[in-house]
Amino acid sequence: MHDLEEARIVASANLARNLYQQGRHAEAEAGLRQAVDNVRNREGEASINYGIGVANLAIELQAQGRHAEALPGLRQALGVLQRARGRDNADNVLTINALARSIEVVEGPTAALPLYREAVAISQATRLPGHPQTTTVTTDLAKTLLASGQPEPAIEVLRDLADAVLGRATAATRVNATQAAAEFDRTRSLFRLQVQAAWDLAF
Repeated sequence: MHDLEEARIVASANLARNLYQQGRHAEAEAGLRQAVDNVRNREGEASINYGIGVANLAIELQAQGRHAEALPGLRQALGVLQRARGRDNADNVLTINALARSIEVVEGPTAALPLYREAVAISQATRLPGHPQTTTVTTDLAKTLLASGQPEPAIEVLRDLADAVLGRATAATRVNATQAAAEFDRTRSLFRLQVQAAWDLAF
């Protein structure tokens, strides 16, 4: 019986994820709310699965532009996941980053900077240089620094990251052409952002 319940929870979450990817947001939201209720009833509100479910629901609300509604869920999810995994666990980074994104929209870029910096610090400490997760969160930090009128620190965080991503792309060319192409795309995006930051600093 328990195995059947667990299979239903997984199936419900997977269906909601697929609907989200298809842009069917109303249906995805309903499915994610059901998945959260299912996990709450089965495992309680302290479990990692519950934290992930709440985070996924909040990210769906973000996709609909409902950042103010997403904030409580993201704060709750992050608290659950940090208590369950530890504060500095790399698997928490994207939830921290998502919370920062909604804070940026609702409260402004300056209010979001501490969380963006926390996400970058954890990812840098726990992932290899140039890792895609680190690229994502560092790019978001740099964009937010630019939005808050701080081009010089944006240039600094981008410089080290671009070097690491370029090194990762160069290494990938020897073993995986598809991965190398993705890494070089990230490098180009970073260099474009560096140019924007340098322009903002100059003018």
